[in-house]
Amino acid sequence: MEAIDFEALENGAARRTLQLAARLLEQQFNRDHSDYQGSSLPCACGRRARYVERRWKVFTVCRRTETGTCLLLLLGM
Repeated sequence: MEAIDFEALENGAARRTLQLAARLLEQQFNRDHSDYQGSSLPCACGRRARYVERRWKVFTVCRRTETGTCLLLLLGM
């Protein structure tokens, strides 16, 4: 019988869980349009700033250190 690599199993489960959490956060942020304030807003220069488009938010799971994992927010700019 082959030995089970519990560390690899745990790391894989943690990575998959973070990927799922990232997708759920993406869906929640991209569903919320409560920050929309109309087609234009007053600008500090005295003119009007025109709304162009909503930029999608994308979360990426990245490994920063040997001991921790982070979620990285990438704005669609």
